[in-house]
Amino acid sequence: MLTYVTFLCNFIRKMNIGLFYMWLIHSCPSFFFSFPSAGATIPANTKHGSRFEVFKNGTFVIKTVQLQDRGQYLCTAQNKFGSDRMVITLAVQIEAPKIQPPTSTEIANYLGKSVTLDCLASGKPPAQISWILPDGTFVREIGNIHTPISQMSLLENGTLQMHSTNFSSKGDYKCIASNAAGADTVTYHLHVAALPPSISEAASDIVIIPTGIPHKTNIRKVISFVARSSQLWRKSPGISMNSLNDTQYVIN
Repeated sequence: MLTYVTFLCNFIRKMNIGLFYMWLIHSCPSFFFSFPSAGATIPANTKHGSRFEVFKNGTFVIKTVQLQDRGQYLCTAQNKFGSDRMVITLAVQIEAPKIQPPTSTEIANYLGKSVTLDCLASGKPPAQISWILPDGTFVREIGNIHTPISQMSLLENGTLQMHSTNFSSKGDYKCIASNAAGADTVTYHLHVAALPPSISEAASDIVIIPTGIPHKTNIRKVISFVARSSQLWRKSPGISMNSLNDTQYVIN
């Protein structure tokens, strides 16, 4: 969490006599903070780690509030005439993660094409996003992912991006959004199919080849394949040959 909380410990002084402040965290003496407030040097125990700090005016600050910080905090001010106390209770609001439902969890993708799997989640504190890939690989670090499945990246918003799918890319991709309050999951089912073949240039509709005359016909067709496929050619009047379009070859 990127928030902080400030506790004020202000007491009325009727005489110009320095007060000695002491904070007791969670009613545990091993975590108290104390210091003299009037122009004195702040003792070393006024800081606990990098998140807790007590200032010389009695103010107590917790940086980057976490769930375990909830509880009671006791401030004690004292001088040679006596002491006074104040108890403050800190309640940390939390919200279990909730993943935004995708339009569909069944994803069909062509071989060699890119695919994006979203995992947008809300929660307090913000949810940590991780993925489990079809081969069991656990992914949490943002950046490029090295895996035999496909070249892929995990973006800052939790989206998993595959740059070029192959047949090994198919399978289940599970997104997990978690924080201290709980977790939510969504699983995508990725199917990878081959692209259908396509002809890159058109041919004339009818080619006339006279009978009895040697004739060389230069018919060039460029066919792009992604996977092995059959071609079907046809010639009039109905004799089947291998071809991919409706061009007719008439023999006079």
